[in-house]
Amino acid sequence: GPDHLLGDLPGAAALIVRRACPAVRVGGPSAAFCDDFIRAFIRHAAGEINTADGGKGTRLDFLSIHAYADLPYEGTDGTIHPKNIWKRVQMARRMLDEAGLTETEIIVDEWGAAAGGFLSAKKNPLMWMRENEFYPAFYFRLIDLFTNAKAVPAHMLICLSGQHKSTYDFDGFRSMFTMSGFKKPIYNAYVLASKLGKIRLECGAEGCIPTVNDRGDVIVALYHGGENPQFAPEDESVTLTVGGLSGNYKIRKSVIDSAHSNSYRRWQSMGEPQEINGEQRQEIAAAGEIVPEEQQRRCDGEYSEEITLCGHCVVLVEFIRDNKDRLNPDESMERKSFRSAEGVEMPYRLFAPDGAEGRLPLVLYLHGSGFRGEDNVRQIENRYIEHFINDPSHPCIVAAPQCRMGDSWTGAHRFPIPKDRIFNYDI
Repeated sequence: GPDHLLGDLPGAAALIVRRACPAVRVGGPSAAFCDDFIRAFIRHAAGEINTADGGKGTRLDFLSIHAYADLPYEGTDGTIHPKNIWKRVQMARRMLDEAGLTETEIIVDEWGAAAGGFLSAKKNPLMWMRENEFYPAFYFRLIDLFTNAKAVPAHMLICLSGQHKSTYDFDGFRSMFTMSGFKKPIYNAYVLASKLGKIRLECGAEGCIPTVNDRGDVIVALYHGGENPQFAPEDESVTLTVGGLSGNYKIRKSVIDSAHSNSYRRWQSMGEPQEINGEQRQEIAAAGEIVPEEQQRRCDGEYSEEITLCGHCVVLVEFIRDNKDRLNPDESMERKSFRSAEGVEMPYRLFAPDGAEGRLPLVLYLHGSGFRGEDNVRQIENRYIEHFINDPSHPCIVAAPQCRMGDSWTGAHRFPIPKDRIFNYDI
């Protein structure tokens, strides 16, 4: 039975792989169904006898699972809704935590709004949602759920399959491109999602994902719908307001809906031709491209714009600060040094934003080993420092000491000094 096999297979496989390459990370079971099997797998990893080496348990670097919205997993309802993928991951987290594997990460190595990798729209008309604007809205709603969730997968991989069975374009299979290479809206959704920053900002409104990227640019995603592929929600007018902007910006707006970045709807408007001629091919390909609207604008404080969300849709607005307005770390951070009572010198750089009032947070940046030295420059040559000093929405003081060659932060010379000996700011 499964429990007997679990005593042999995972432990033996992990042992063989790690002997060949000790640095490799090993996990599993990449299961689509059967929560009882997943629990047994976790139970074995957590402490059952490993018959491969006679030890207890098998080190599990990650738990890999499949998550499809339409499958009736434990705790889900089998509808095509992003919450079911979210619930699947929360359940996996609970399984690991109950077994004591609280640090083991989760990888969703297959996800999708619907399973049925070889299920076309001819067999199930609901699969048209893989071709149209519903899927991008579904995807961004899923992103929103996970960026606010307690349990977040380390990686998520959308599963693509069925392409080799395609006999015409837009047939409903799980793919990013059609048989002729036309970009589907879900591909464009991945392009827009790649532009989101790693830091999420606060926003009380539903359907809004505000972020900041490493350069300090503000990137905001708005989404509408994505909950039911059979019904498109009514259009909605919203006001996007972004504060804390200062300087000249390129404001770029990209849209995916039934009329924008949507090759499927163009193909559909042609009567869904099974054989596409050259002129049609050009029109469909052009309709599938993201064509952003751009404007240059001076922003001092707040930017506001009325945006209409049409049916299932995604709107991405990028506020890209002009490079001429961006602060250069080497020019903007004071060169300073402190000498301890023992005569040990510590160079550091210090930044304080102009015009900031009240108490400010202090960001103490401790660089990696490759930036050690005494030049007081190398430690600030990175995107993190640039981000902190160019984010007007979160003004802060930044201190960046430089560790000496041959030393480390854990074993570095200690400088037990009061903050007012270095900083003349209220922190």
